[in-house]
Amino acid sequence: MILLCLAYDNSALEFVPLDTSPLDPLGSVESANLSGRISLAWMTSGSNDLLTTDGKLFSVTFRVKPGAPLDQMPLTLSGVVTDLFSAELPAEWVNGAVDVLPYRLGDVNNNGRINIFRYTI
Repeated sequence: MILLCLAYDNSALEFVPLDTSPLDPLGSVESANLSGRISLAWMTSGSNDLLTTDGKLFSVTFRVKPGAPLDQMPLTLSGVVTDLFSAELPAEWVNGAVDVLPYRLGDVNNNGRINIFRYTI
């Protein structure tokens, strides 16, 4: 089982529901969005409770709220990984950040200029 907590600045960022892509098709991901904290739990429900491959369990997406400062918004990750018998397994958690950058509508290559000839559908 994997239990995670992701803390973020909810005055600047809005949590978007999870995009789950479980490695184990019988696994399940549950999430709860508390004020500035996302709690996630993933566990397998298959007959083979060993997961022996690499891959993505889920993606977390945020929307930047109007008026958010142009800054780096830290994401702080903590959690626990356990085996079938609830014994804790070693895990390394890496924090991240969301960079809030200025955006000009129509600036498709982010160079500060709008040029209709660069826009394709």
